[in-house]
Amino acid sequence: MIADDPVARIVAEIAELSAEERARCVEIVNGIGAEREKWRWLKRRDTTIREYCAEWHSNKSARGAAKHLVEEIIAYETTRWRVDRFKAGVPSDIAGTRTVVLFELMKLGGVPSAEHIRKHILVGHHHRLNAPANHRSRV
Repeated sequence: MIADDPVARIVAEIAELSAEERARCVEIVNGIGAEREKWRWLKRRDTTIREYCAEWHSNKSARGAAKHLVEEIIAYETTRWRVDRFKAGVPSDIAGTRTVVLFELMKLGGVPSAEHIRKHILVGHHHRLNAPANHRSRV
């Protein structure tokens, strides 16, 4: 009967493991979950950065957009963030403004350097919207 039921077979195999072996299995499963969560977080952060730069810095090169984003984050971090960081959700007075994105990025842990943003997040995703069709953005 156990051979026919894969779940029962797995449970029986787990029951035969020592406490140390079961603990190691839990560590492995938790590690896999943590790694997946890290990648979800990075994807969310990178997507937020790309969308922000596309909306607010579309007339700049990837280098210029990354530089301005980092400057805006630093300015926000040294002013409003000192109060906003204790709030669970978006403060009502910044709702609907571009500062919401800065708040979200800081809640996600801030942003990497402008050089990292340019090389690893914007390149291949950032294009000038107002540039002529044959224009190539400098990166």
